[in-house]
Amino acid sequence: MKCGRVPKKAIEHTMKIERLVLAVLDISNEMDDPIVADKYRGFTISWSRYDYRDEIIEAPSVDEILEQATNLDYRWCLILPYGRIIAERWTPDHWQAQDLFSALRERVDQGDFLVAGSLTGNANTWFGFENRCLLVNLEMYRQLSAPSFDLTCEGPIEVPAAEQRMLQGRISALLPTDKTGVLHPALPGWNFISTSLRNGVPVVGFDEHLRGSILDLEATCPDRTRALTQYLNQGIENYNPDETHPELGNDQLTFLNLVQPQTNSAPNGVFLWNIEAYDDIETPRDDFCSPVTTLYSVAAGFKPNRILYTHGTDASTRVVYFDYSPKALAVKKYMVDHWDGEDFPGFVDRLLEAFPYPETFYQLWDGLTPDNVESGDIQRMWQRELERWGTARNFEDHWQAYRKLKHEYVCCNLLTDPSPLFDQITPESSAIIWWSNAFFTVYGNWFYTLDERTRMFENWIPRIACCNPDLFLFGSDQNNVNVNAVQASEYWDAYQRSGSSSLIPCRLAKTEIRM
Repeated sequence: MKCGRVPKKAIEHTMKIERLVLAVLDISNEMDDPIVADKYRGFTISWSRYDYRDEIIEAPSVDEILEQATNLDYRWCLILPYGRIIAERWTPDHWQAQDLFSALRERVDQGDFLVAGSLTGNANTWFGFENRCLLVNLEMYRQLSAPSFDLTCEGPIEVPAAEQRMLQGRISALLPTDKTGVLHPALPGWNFISTSLRNGVPVVGFDEHLRGSILDLEATCPDRTRALTQYLNQGIENYNPDETHPELGNDQLTFLNLVQPQTNSAPNGVFLWNIEAYDDIETPRDDFCSPVTTLYSVAAGFKPNRILYTHGTDASTRVVYFDYSPKALAVKKYMVDHWDGEDFPGFVDRLLEAFPYPETFYQLWDGLTPDNVESGDIQRMWQRELERWGTARNFEDHWQAYRKLKHEYVCCNLLTDPSPLFDQITPESSAIIWWSNAFFTVYGNWFYTLDERTRMFENWIPRIACCNPDLFLFGSDQNNVNVNAVQASEYWDAYQRSGSSSLIPCRLAKTEIRM
């Protein structure tokens, strides 16, 4: 089996705008339980949505994915099989997906290649990929006549020899040579490697940074899958991160350790600061008539205050906080009643006395708790907040006026029963609602499937529009896609027309922010 050589001059970048499409590889036929397969699929899609909001391709083979991808105007295709999770963490400065997409950008800037992935094999048995988590150069894929990834080889054939480059005990690259050999290649993706090397193009291995950015739940290993399955859904209550779990893989443990604090404690959670940016609420829509009549807001951080400040208030403005966490509502009320708007880091000490940890779960960064967080980081977070307001005095003046407004507190879970909030929404002009990412949280993504969260969101929006069609919306949908600068009725009409799904999200926001 031979492939005609493509002249090196023909293998060059022809697209000026580099774009990446994410693809999910359906490996459900390699898993024993279709319910577990669907759960793993949901994890892979949901955890990718922190940084990726575009269309997702899904197919049961790499070749089918790439066939679809070549019909789209994309330069790169990142393929994640079910059970591959983009790891998320929050630092005092920002959320980051372990810098996965930055690492990918660095990878593609290092030169031409057809495919990058976790290389395995050796010169005697030949090479392949130890999994099908891949980054494919679609432009070069087209130029090399769309070679098959899933090709089966029936016997020995002539293959190009490769010069191996090693780094930390792993293959970091396979470089073309002028030699060939006769072998029986059998590892996944061997034909991609053969085609690349025959055309003088190196094959790239994922480095440690890239591999560490994508957790592997080992979906095709029955023993590992059974071990993790016992903790799915409500089973997470039985997971103890302080115990040893030899039946679980390292990445499975990492994922459970990320999820467990949120699933167990988020219903008593408190966000002292906002994770997301304020860019979406800084400038009111042209037809918004100040002041705000009512602000309906989740009880999180100071973004509600910034909404009131940028959109204007008067003495009749009403503030209705809603949250599924009673502790979040209690902390909001305590702040309104007892804080003067100065020295928030100092006031945090009072909050910790009034609402002690762990009964109150403070949503801090990087897995930290009030017992081990650095006071300097709390100061940094507060200074970052004040920078948004210009000066500390600007915030203090706002806070004093804000405390005089009428405040109401409603405990409800938007996913399971939002009716207590609906009872508070009246048909008035200049009202705003901010629900943040209530339909896209670690808690919700763990306990509810993609379809369930879609149904919840699609129940939420039309009922809001019924209560007040003119309500101005701010938040994100079940795909973590931003919703802002739009009124309830017009958004619901546009959403229905869009044909939105978990793979093709509805993107109508005026301003996109990281959530």
